[in-house]
This record gives sequence, structure tokens and C-alpha cells, in this order.
Amino acid sequence: MRGDIFVNTLTIATNPLKAWLSEFLLVRGLFKGPSAQPLYAYQVTSDEYRTLRELLTLTANKALDPVHGGKWAALFCLFTAEWFRREYDASEGGWSWNGVEDRINVHFNPSQRARLVASGLEGYWQRPIHYRENGRDLLGSLFAEGGLPWLLVQSDTHGFARAVRFGLKHFYETHGNRRSTFDLMTDDLMTEREHSLPQSFRNMETRQLLAGIVEQLMALVTHHPLRNVDDPARYLDEHNPEWRKLFPIPLDEANARGLINDWLKDAGRRRQDRKEKADSLHPFTCTHQLLGDLPEWRIRTSLSLPDKASLELPVSELSTTRLQMAFYEGESLLAKGVVIYGHVKEESVFVRFPKTGMTLERRKPDEPLSLRLLANGHPVQTFYFEDGGLDYNDLPLIFEDRGDERYFVASASCRLEGDVAYVRMLGDYALLDGAEGNPVGVDSQGGSWLEITENVRLGNGDEVISVLLNQSAIDDYRPYLAGHASLHDSLPNTVYMGFPRLEFPEGGVNNPANTRQYANDEPVSAKRLEGFAGVVRYALKDECGETLLRRRFGVLPVGFRVSLFAATTNKPARIVVNSDSLSVHVANGDIESHSTKSSGDTVISIKPLGTEPPTYVSLDVSSGGRAEPVRLRLPYPYHGARLLGSDGLPLSKRDLIPEDLLGKQLVLASDSTREQSFYITTELVAGSDQRLKRLYEIKVGQVPQVIDLFSYQPDMVQLMGAVSSQDAYVKFTVESDHRLLDMNIRRYQGRVHMDGRRRLKVTADRFENEVLEARVVAMLVSDPKQALVSLPEAVSEGVGTGWHEIPAEMERDGPWIVYPAKDSATRFRPHIYVPPAESMVRHDEPVRSLHTAARQFHPNHRPTVINEQVAKMAKDFDHSGWQYLDDLRQNYAHLPLSTFETWLSVSRNKEAVAAVVFRLGTDEEFCDRLRDDLAVIWDCIPISLWVDVKERMRNWLKSKKLSEEVLGAVLESRKAVLQGITSGYECIASYLTHGNASGCVAFPLEALLPGWYQELRRTHESNRYWPTDLGEVLSNWVKQQTLPKEVTNLSSVHFSDAVTYLPIFMAHVTAGKTTIEQLPYSKEYVRFAIKMISEFDRITWYRAVHAATLSFIVSNN
Repeated sequence: MRGDIFVNTLTIATNPLKAWLSEFLLVRGLFKGPSAQPLYAYQVTSDEYRTLRELLTLTANKALDPVHGGKWAALFCLFTAEWFRREYDASEGGWSWNGVEDRINVHFNPSQRARLVASGLEGYWQRPIHYRENGRDLLGSLFAEGGLPWLLVQSDTHGFARAVRFGLKHFYETHGNRRSTFDLMTDDLMTEREHSLPQSFRNMETRQLLAGIVEQLMALVTHHPLRNVDDPARYLDEHNPEWRKLFPIPLDEANARGLINDWLKDAGRRRQDRKEKADSLHPFTCTHQLLGDLPEWRIRTSLSLPDKASLELPVSELSTTRLQMAFYEGESLLAKGVVIYGHVKEESVFVRFPKTGMTLERRKPDEPLSLRLLANGHPVQTFYFEDGGLDYNDLPLIFEDRGDERYFVASASCRLEGDVAYVRMLGDYALLDGAEGNPVGVDSQGGSWLEITENVRLGNGDEVISVLLNQSAIDDYRPYLAGHASLHDSLPNTVYMGFPRLEFPEGGVNNPANTRQYANDEPVSAKRLEGFAGVVRYALKDECGETLLRRRFGVLPVGFRVSLFAATTNKPARIVVNSDSLSVHVANGDIESHSTKSSGDTVISIKPLGTEPPTYVSLDVSSGGRAEPVRLRLPYPYHGARLLGSDGLPLSKRDLIPEDLLGKQLVLASDSTREQSFYITTELVAGSDQRLKRLYEIKVGQVPQVIDLFSYQPDMVQLMGAVSSQDAYVKFTVESDHRLLDMNIRRYQGRVHMDGRRRLKVTADRFENEVLEARVVAMLVSDPKQALVSLPEAVSEGVGTGWHEIPAEMERDGPWIVYPAKDSATRFRPHIYVPPAESMVRHDEPVRSLHTAARQFHPNHRPTVINEQVAKMAKDFDHSGWQYLDDLRQNYAHLPLSTFETWLSVSRNKEAVAAVVFRLGTDEEFCDRLRDDLAVIWDCIPISLWVDVKERMRNWLKSKKLSEEVLGAVLESRKAVLQGITSGYECIASYLTHGNASGCVAFPLEALLPGWYQELRRTHESNRYWPTDLGEVLSNWVKQQTLPKEVTNLSSVHFSDAVTYLPIFMAHVTAGKTTIEQLPYSKEYVRFAIKMISEFDRITWYRAVHAATLSFIVSNN
């Protein structure tokens, strides 16, 4: 119908260009002209596209006409955008003007194109022209108006459709992590999929379009009952005719409607799956994805955490409320988490997790997976993930396909929705009842893989497992075990204090009446388990004897305690267990032991058989009889401090880098029966006027403490980040009544040594002649998206020489950053390489982009060129510099942010730092990197600046004509990040919502703070080392303010002045009433001291007082 209208228009109109445009807008109800929305939102039909091409071809002579050229330019821009959406195929020469100009038989020169785009896109359609590193990007701006190229979206060889499915799959998980779908599209997992996109589409604009599709799909299935609709697109046409405008693909194509229907159905399934997940499920759960090809296979595990959790340890037993998250496979560290802070409420401690989901690549998938919280490196709480370990050595593994991915279901009887399952069997398991599966292959461990297409039973004589396919109701609510986990290093890795209880989630098909529990092949009974200690082979079976749950764990009696005492002049080293009824003995072959029973205890004297004591004592504990013992791995009671490597052996190396701390442990043992204090000091060595250092007191009682050193890594990075010098290092010292151990933590292990102009070698930091093995690569400073350049090591007669040749391509452009590859054996200091001026291509262009600024920056001759572009970026969210920063973040995450002058410049500009949170969609983890690497203090950003940046973000999103769902989701995710990184969020949130202080409460500080102060003193009464830096100057500053006298005289002792008054001072900084530059010390020292003091009691004191004071200030002003 529309096509007929336009054909008639061509024949009768005296000005066919104007007539075509008028009719195009009229049928869309746009009587006042263009709506300034992206051109894809007009949803040009196939007939319109055909007539538009014919019109432009017939009237090409009007393109530059002074009267008609404006309308022709508008139609040319519309056609170019639509050509990209419908016909672009990424073939050779595809990203050029040739394809679109050839379709209408024209050819323009660059200045003519610039005139057409400026007149048509900016002048008529009211859409912006984007700037890239080399100036205005005319073609890219028009292509961006077209949305996504349909020929690539529907192709199996490109990653667009896979990216959408990825977004649908992780939609709820992402929002649970207080992030938007756009944030999801920048994840590491998404990066894998992005590599399958054509190079031209690996950018923020593409990710934004993909995120918009996902958000819109989920919004549609939320607002419309599409779950059981055969043709969701037709349903939406009838009930919501405007729905197609928000999709950047041509939905009038028949196969496009088929794809959108598939997406809508997938989105509906994701929503239904979400609704069916009950809160009564185990709070720490995981799913396992199968990866690889036989004979090799591997597991990727996605973790699900609750938003909050409580600690089983009372606050009186915590040395600090600052806790390091760490994920373990058995006793091996798998991944380091972030630092979180405990919230003290009466005698209990609660923690909030910044993410409720994350993904880990498994190394030992058969080991149980746990989250440990460490206080000053010592574990204080362990949370086990249900089904975290796959016991593939003893049990079958059952998998099913979900979309284009394969997931583990169970090692027990299960019901599957699909019609195919995959089973891995090892040992004596086999299919029963004459069933047969389709052989898939045999893996490298000898496991046989079968494809199952019918209901089957598996068995080994003792166990029977059924696999039921095509089930309309699947059981996601499986029973699980819960109990108090031991903190001991042990075998089995999971050991409970007392027998764990069996939990039946609400909604499951199983209950205590139709199941039976077995421990070591005998029915579980309270009498049989009384006083039990040892290894349990646990099984839960239904009434038919089929296995529903199988676990292996250890049990120690409730109240079990073990003490270790170092040898003295009169007594040998000894182990004391608080029970004389348990069977306890030392399993080491290199230790002589003698056991006695005394006063209800078991006392074991131990003596090493060699000249040096072993690192650990293996202690077997059981209740006797046939029980297999639990083996505890205890540190040998050797008085003093011992540094252990990742292999558990003493480490003599004393020069490390922060990455080396992973797996390293410090063992502290007392020589007294009483508690002994050890002191760890981290001090920055950088030639600063003030000594920047932190002191930690570790109290060691009757059990040596094993300290995981990686938990000190954030503090060390913060110390080094306080100064700009890349050569600053941290001196790490351990003392008791005398110095026991010291070592140096440096940013890098080596540096680049140039030999003339064409080659380099990596040498030890302080020994130039010691050549180090390294994989050397280089990045073009002006283009961080460009593929890295490798500098291979020169070889002589098959042997590496240690010299790396500068390739010819590095001589034509520059400067370059030479740096260690992610998998380099040596982490060396990044080096700037500038080729000889005579060999470089000259770039005399004006500086309009961060790319050009980075090329022209010089610390002496052009020191401000990057700062100028960063200042413009903070005001302009369309600035090409945002893509530059995003490329740095994506491609160089393993390098310190301080490596790049661009990030240093951002850190010096408060408005730019705030803009990074909104425009780049950073999560809390990256914000922590900004804090640690670049000494950013989030509470230094005035509340008014957050408001300005948020409004800038809202206006920028609105200019993209995104749906309200997408716009709202992005802004809510940014607010969620602010809640995690700022202290006065409640008041900031009010400003972000209302633009004023209407939502802030004028708390009566004189009534609140004295009581909070007394609680602070009670909570930390056993802490003898309160931070006192800045105490006097902060006390004096607060006393000069117009505040209630109960506030100005709040601190009753000098040692609490700094902790007490810092949040009050920082609230005035956030309110814009003062700045930290008013404090009479160096900026490095002030920033370091503020971070250290604020972390003393981050949640219960600092954040609470800061928030209350900020509300008081803004409400009264």
C-alpha cells in the first residue's frame, strides 16, 4: 500500500523529494517534522526502501542543488542508514561509501559527502555526527543510524544473535549484580562472543544496541503474556503496534520476524525460569557448563550468592571488620575476590556482597567450591556452594543442552525437560534394563560418554540412578545438606562440626517421609551418630531405592578443639585435643610422636626426625571402630614466622610483586600458652616526606595462624597508588618482641633495557646484566583497539638470546607502550618507545580526540593536551575519547591503570571520574581499581557533581531515543554502583531523584552520634592500635564548624580523634563545603590517611556518620 502511494507521488509531484519526505512523516503521525530519533526507529518498510532508491537515482542531479539539495541530502542519509541495515554484509570493501553510492549510481568526493551529511543528518533529521580519533566520522555516523546490519545478524558466522542469546540468559543474574545489560555486554564472557563480530562492530555503540534489544525483549515478555503464544510478533502487532520502533533491525523481513519470535520465546522462558526459582533454595548455589572437545573437557562454574549473609563468628572474635573474599577449590585458592566490610549489629556481623553472581574457570572440578572471608589474611567464615564439586572419579555425570550450551544436571536421579541427555560414566557404572546409548567418545581420564535419547537407569550394584527425559515438571528444588563448616585445612575438604542437617526446599517433590538417609551404607540415626568423628559416605534415597543425593564429607564433634604448642627448653612440641575418647594420631613419617590421655584431653608430644621441622603436621581424627579418619593439616608449632610458597614449603625469596602473593602464606606460631601479638607493617618506600605505612596486629593463641598474604594485596596496591612513581615499593615486616621477617613488594620484577634503536632486553630491576625471560608486546598509544604487536626473542642456533627486535611497523608510527603480555613469565615496567622522527609518518592534525592527544602528549612540551580532552569528555558523552577509555579497560586490564597517562588524567579530574561511573558503566570492582591504583576517593566528589553527571547521562540516553525500560535500567544500575562506593548514598540518591534535598533527613546529630561513638568504643575496645593520622588537624577543624557541641566534642580520647572526626569532615567535602586540599599535608599522605582511617570501621561508623552528617548539612542549607 505504502509503495503505491510513493509511486504516484513520483509522477504527480512538482517536488518529488519534498513530497516523499512529507508522506513518509505523515504516515508515522509526525506532523511537525522529524522526531530526532535514530533513523532505524522510523522502521522504513521494504516498499519505502525500494521507492527511495528509485527516487534518489532519478534525482541524483539535485544532490548539490542550492534549492532541492537539502531534501536530497536528508533522503540520502536515510537511504544510507537503511542500506546499512538491510544490505551491508561485511564483504571486502563493505565499510566504505562504494556500496551505498553504487546502489543509486552516484559518486561524491569527501567535501561533498561532508556537505550532504551535515545538511541531511544534522540539519534535517536532527541527529549528531560522531567524532572518532581522526575527526568527524561521516560514514560511521550514518551506519550507526541504521542500527544493526540484518545480513550479519541473521548469519550463523557472526556473533550478533549469539550475543543477544547471551544477554537473555544472563539478564536476571546481571540485574542481581546491580548492573545493567549494557554492563553485561562488556563482561569477559561477552568479550569472547564479541571476537566473533566483525572488527568494525567491536565498540560501545554496538554493545549499546545489543543491550537495547535484550532489555526490550525482556520488557515485552514482562508486560505481555507471550509464554504460550505461537507467534509473539503477531500478538504484539495487535496489542502494541508501536513495539517494532525500538528494534534496530528491519522487522518487516519474513525471516526477521522468525528470529524475533525465537528471541521473544527465549526471553519468555528466561522470565518463567526466574519466577520458578524459589528463595528457599540453598543461598550459595552454582551451575556447571561443559566446555571443550573430547578427549579433553573442562568446566566453567557460575556462582550464585545471596545479597547479604551473616557470620557465625561474634564480633568480639574479629580482629577487623574489613574482610577479603576468596574462592577456593578444596584447599587451593581459585580466585581472589574483593574487599567487603562487616556491618556490626549488636553482637552479630553481617556482610553485603557486591555481586550476587560470578563465573570461574575450574582447575579441579572434583574439589568442593567455597567462599572464604579472611580478616587480616586469616579465614573467619566459610560458605560452601551446593554441588560445587563434581565427583567424576566415582559418580556418573549427567548433562543436558540449554540453548547452544551444555550444563551439568546431577550425579543422581533427575528429571529433564529436553529429549536428550549426555552421561559420563567411569568404573563399574553401566546402563540397566538392556538400555543402550549412543557412544560419543572416551575422555583422557578413561570416562565413557553416551548420548541418551530415552529414559534410562544407571547402576553399579549398590546405586541406582534414573534419568527421565521429556518431563513437563522438572525438580529444581533438590534436597541439600547444611551445617557448621570447620575452618581447618582437611581431607575431605568439607568437614562439618557435628552431623549436617538435611534441608528440603519448599516446592520440591521430596520430603522426610519419602526419603531415607544413609551414612557409610547404614541408616542415619541420632544414636548411631552420637560422638561420631570420621569420613562419611552419604546417600539420600527415595522409596524405590534410587539415589537422590550423594556426598562425601567429614564430621568432627561439636566443640572439637585442637591446640598446638611450640617446643621449649623443658618440653617438646605438643598437640592437645580436647577429648580422650577420640582416636587421634600423627600421620607424618618425618615426625616422632607419643600420645597420652590426661584430664579429658589427648596430648601428643612431637619431634621432627630431621634437622628442620616440617611445615605441617597431619593429624588423623576418628571415633574409632571402622570409621575412616578425618585428616587435619595443621601448621607445625614452630615459634616465630615462616613464609611458605604455593607448594607449602619454606620460601627464601624476599623480593615479590603483588601477583606473587597469591598462594603464599605466612605462619605465625606462639611459644607461649598465652596469647601473643605479632605485628605486620607495610610501609611505602618512595622518598615521600611523610611515612606512609599501615600496622596490623595479629593475636596468636594456642593454634598457629596461617595468613594468606594475597589478602594484603589491595592495601599494598593502595600504598603504591598513593604516589605517581612506578618504582615505589612496599616494605613488608613481621615482628613480635623482635623482627622476624621482612620482604619487599614491588610493582615489577624487571625493566626494559634498550640497545641502540632496534632491540631491547628485559633485565632484573637492580641487576642490568641479569636477563629475564619475558613475552614482550607493544601497544600503539594512539589506538588501543589495534591488535598488539609482538616483539619475539631473537634466536641463535635454536637458543634464545634474550634480545627482542623492534619490528618495522613500530618505526612508522608511535609512540608505543612496550609491556609484558598477560602470560609473560616476567612482569616488567612498561616502557615508552618513540621511533626516530625521520622514520615516522607525520601527524599534524589538530587535537580533537583522545587518540590524537595521546599521540602528541609530552610531559615537558605538551603536558596538558590529554587533560584538555578529558575535560571535554566529561561534558560530552558522545566524545570519541569514551571509546578510547573503553578499549583501554577491555584490552589492558592486566596492567596497572597508572601505566596510562590517560587514566592518570581522569583521576585528577573529579567531573571526569564521576562521568566514568555513568558513561562507561563501571561496576564496583572497577571502581575499586580506580580507588586502589589511582588514589581516587569517591567521597571527594561533591553531591552537586553527581547530579550534573547523572542528568548529562539521562539526556545523552534520551538523545539515543532508547526505550524507557533501557534508560531506567541503565540509570538504576549506576545508582546501585554509587550505593556501593559512596558513603552518603541515601542523600545522594535523593538529589539524583529530586534534584534537591527534599528526600534528605535532618538527623539530630547531637542525639545520635554520642550513642554511636560509645558503640564504636565498645566494639573496638580490644584494639590497641587505632589509626591516629590527621587526628589533631581533624579535631581542630570540626571544632571550628557550626555544629552542635555534642558533635564538636564527640571524641573523648586523643587516640579516637581521627576515626571519630574523619566522616564528619568528609561529609562536608561531599556537600561541597570544603576540600581535602585544605588539610596541611601532601596530597599523597592525605589520600592515604583518609583511606586507612575510613576502613577502621567502614560500615557501622564511617559510612553511618558520614551519611547522617551529609543529610544534616544539605537539609540545613
